[in-house]
Amino acid sequence: MVIETLERALRDRSAEGEAAGVLVGTALNDDDADFVEFWCVQVGTRAVPGSPLLGLAACA
Repeated sequence: MVIETLERALRDRSAEGEAAGVLVGTALNDDDADFVEFWCVQVGTRAVPGSPLLGLAACA
């Protein structure tokens, strides 16, 4: 579900709200640091300029 939600948000800005919750929840609760880091980098490099996901990816 995490991957699908983040991928959808990277294609469709209307899904950013749900993706923000998923990104933060994953960063706080997932024990797989490599997975979290990978997706933070993906979001940070692929999100459109001005996306609120960019700040979250940098913080997580």
